Amino acid sequence: LRMTIMDDLFNMNWFEFTYRSTGINDQPEESSNIKVFPNPTDGILFVEGTLDNQLTGEILVFDLLGQKVLEKQINSPGSFRENLNLQHLSSGSYLVVVRRENGQILIRKQVIIGD
Repeated sequence: LRMTIMDDLFNMNWFEFTYRSTGINDQPEESSNIKVFPNPTDGILFVEGTLDNQLTGEILVFDLLGQKVLEKQINSPGSFRENLNLQHLSSGSYLVVVRRENGQILIRKQVIIGD
């Protein structure tokens, strides 16, 4: 995106913006083996899938302000099933991220916590 300014009050005549759009439907290719359910949830959420046999990972939950509200380690390589108790959180939308220990994101999923 390039924006041209036509007013003499500015020192420059253009700005350049670079951005990457990420929507809730934009998932990394490897995310097909990770499931997050039920969605919407009453506060108990399950995350299951498979990590590489030699890697561990973590599950992160963020609110809409981008603040981390929960972090849970996945300590067993291979298949996993973790339950997350989110009942202490307010109703609304949250972002669940599952990533490997090397930082590679496997899935980003928006979940809704209802009353």
